[in-house]
Amino acid sequence: MSKVAVILAAGRASRFGDLSKDRPKCLFELDPGFTILDLILKHLREMDVQRIVLVTRPEFEEIFMERYPELEVRVNREESSGNLTSMLVGARDLEEEFLLLMSDHIFELEILRRLISRRAERSFVLCLDRNPEWDKLEEGLKIVVRNDVIYEIGKDAPSTCGIDTGLFLCSPKSVRIAEEVIRSKGPGSSIADALSRAIELDEVGYVDVTGLVWADIDTPKDLVRARKILPKILRRSLTKPEDGPVSRLINRPISTRISVFLYRRGVFISPNLISLISFLLCVGGAYLLSTEPLLSAALIQLGSIVDGIDGEIARLFSRTSKFGALMDTVLDRYADLAVVMAAALTSHMNIMISLLAAANVFTVSYISKIAGTDLRRYSLCTRDVRLLMAAMFVAVELPNMFLLYMASFPTVFAVVSILTTGHEPKEPKKKVRKVKSMKRAPQPEIEETRACGMSEVTLAVVSAFKLAIVILVIRAMSWVIGGYEIMSIGSITMRMADLLWVVQMSAIIYFGYRMLMVMKHFMDTLSSQLVERLGVTETAVSRALLDLTYLTLITVVFLVLPRGLTISRGDIRWVVLVVSSVLLFVMALILYDLMKLLYRSLRGAYERFLETVSEDESGFQGKTRGEKN
Repeated sequence: MSKVAVILAAGRASRFGDLSKDRPKCLFELDPGFTILDLILKHLREMDVQRIVLVTRPEFEEIFMERYPELEVRVNREESSGNLTSMLVGARDLEEEFLLLMSDHIFELEILRRLISRRAERSFVLCLDRNPEWDKLEEGLKIVVRNDVIYEIGKDAPSTCGIDTGLFLCSPKSVRIAEEVIRSKGPGSSIADALSRAIELDEVGYVDVTGLVWADIDTPKDLVRARKILPKILRRSLTKPEDGPVSRLINRPISTRISVFLYRRGVFISPNLISLISFLLCVGGAYLLSTEPLLSAALIQLGSIVDGIDGEIARLFSRTSKFGALMDTVLDRYADLAVVMAAALTSHMNIMISLLAAANVFTVSYISKIAGTDLRRYSLCTRDVRLLMAAMFVAVELPNMFLLYMASFPTVFAVVSILTTGHEPKEPKKKVRKVKSMKRAPQPEIEETRACGMSEVTLAVVSAFKLAIVILVIRAMSWVIGGYEIMSIGSITMRMADLLWVVQMSAIIYFGYRMLMVMKHFMDTLSSQLVERLGVTETAVSRALLDLTYLTLITVVFLVLPRGLTISRGDIRWVVLVVSSVLLFVMALILYDLMKLLYRSLRGAYERFLETVSEDESGFQGKTRGEKN
C-alpha cells in the first residue's frame, strides 16, 4: 500500500481571473473554513498516507507552509512549465510507489481506496470513469480501451470508453519516463504526454471507478457545483466496503445525512454516547416486543440506523479510537442478544432453535473477521439485515419466524464461508514472470463470420419454448394436486400449489435471464450505433438499455405474482405484500438510476438545444424590431 502522495498545486488557475491572484485554487472553500485541499488531505489521512508532498509556485510557498506545517512543500521554479515538471519536482527523490493527485480534483474516498489497493505493476495506474457527465466527457482526458488494454489517451481521442479522473498510482519507473519526455519535448510537457509515451511501452494500467463521485474544478461554475456535491462526497465516503445490503440501501442513506449535517455545522456528539443510545433503543424494542409490536419494531430499526452514526461522527471529526470500536462491538452483540431472547420468550419456540439463534448472534462477525471473506457484503445475515428482519417479523407478530431465520441463515453463512475460504499454501509460490500483453492480433488475421445473430435468436426461441412447456406442466400439476397441504408453521399453511408457484417463478427467472443474455448481444450492437449519434460513452448507452430491460422483466414478474398466490388466504397475504413492496422498491431504484443516467449523459445536448433556441428567438426578435423601425 502506498504511503506517499504528491499533490500538484502549481497551476495558474487563469479561468478564475482575479480570484486566484492572491491564493491558490486549492484553498478556495467548499464550506466555511473547509477548502478543496482540506478534503483531499482528509481522504489521504483516512487511508493512512504518511508522507504528503505538495508542489506549488514560489509566491504561494509561505501560504502553504504556514497553513499546513505537516506537509512537505516543494516549489516549481520553472517558468511556463507544465504539470509534468511539477510531478518531477515532487517525486525527484522517491524510491517507492506514490500517489499523484491534482489539487483541484475532489473525489469520494472509494476512488482513492480502489487506487491504493492496486499495486503499481506498471509505471502509471489511472482511474477510468466510463460514464462521466457530459461536460467532463467534452473537456476531460479521454481514454481508449480495447480488451482491457489502454491504446490511446488525449483530449482529442474518441470519447466512447471514458475519461481519466486525475488520480494516479505511479511506480519509480514513471519518473524516468517523465524525464525522457521532458528531454524530448521540453519543460512545458504535460502528464498526458508522459502517459502517451508510457502507453507505447505498455506501462499504463487502470482501475474502473465508474459510478463514483468526483469533480474537476476549472471554472467558477465548477466551484459552485463542487460545493453542491460536497455533502454527497462526504456521505459516500462514510460507507464501508463490508457494509451489508440493508446498510447500503436503507441505513446509510439516512445515517450519513444526519452525520454530515452535524459535521458541516460543527456539532460534535460523543460517538460513545451514540453507541449507548443505539443500544438502549434496541433493548427498549426488545422489552416492548410482546406488548407493543409496532413500537418495538420501530425502535429496533431505529437502533440499527443510529448504530451507524457513531462511527460516521468519529471518522468525520477524526475521533476514532480502539476503546470506542470495542465498546460499539460489545453493545451491538448484547443488543442483538436481547432481541433474540425477547423473541424466544414471546414465541415459545423450541429450545434448541432458540439457543442456536442466540449463538448465531456472534457467528457472522466472528467468522468474517477470522476468514476475511467478502461474502459479508452480500450476506443476508449481517447485523443490518437481521435487525430489519427482526423489525419486520415483530411488526406482523411472527417472532417465531425471526428465530427460524436467526437459526438458519447465519449457519448457512458459516458453512459457505468454510467451503469458499481458500487454504493458504505451506510454501510460498514462486514468482512467475509476467508476459506483457500484445497489441496486435495473431497472424494470419481471419475475420469471424456470423449468421447475423441467428444463434442468439435460436437460443431465445428455444428458451421461450422451454419456459412455456414448464408453465403448462406446472399449471396441470397445480390443477391436480394443488390443494394438498405440505406443512404448517403456526398460522401459515403451505400447500402444494404454493410450492409449484415457487418452481414456476424460478423457471421464469432462469429462462428470463437466458433471454436477457441473448438480448444483451443485440443491445451491444444497438449501443455501438447510438454512441456515435448521441456523443456519449458505450457504458452509458448499455446501462440505459439494460435498465429498460430490467424494468420490463420486473413488470412481468410483478404482474404474474398476485395470480400465482391465493391472496384471499390471510396467512400468506403479508408475503404477497412484502414481495410486491420489494419489487416496487427495486423498480423505483431502476427508474431513478435511468433518469439520473439520462440527465448526466444528455444534459449537454439539452442545454445546447436550449441555447440554440434562445439565440434564434433573440435573433428573430431583433430582426422584427429592426423591420418595425
